[in-house]
Amino acid sequence: MLWHDLHDPHADPRNDVDDRERSLRQRLRRAVWLIAAASVVAALLLV
Repeated sequence: MLWHDLHDPHADPRNDVDDRERSLRQRLRRAVWLIAAASVVAALLLV
């Protein structure tokens, strides 16, 4: 699903605003995943 989001064959390259919004959403999602992974690792190290 993530790969499909990153490489959407139906994405319209002319729609700049939508593209910017999509990339922003991907960056947010990636940041959330990184924070979640970091907190899991920290929890495992602390236990």
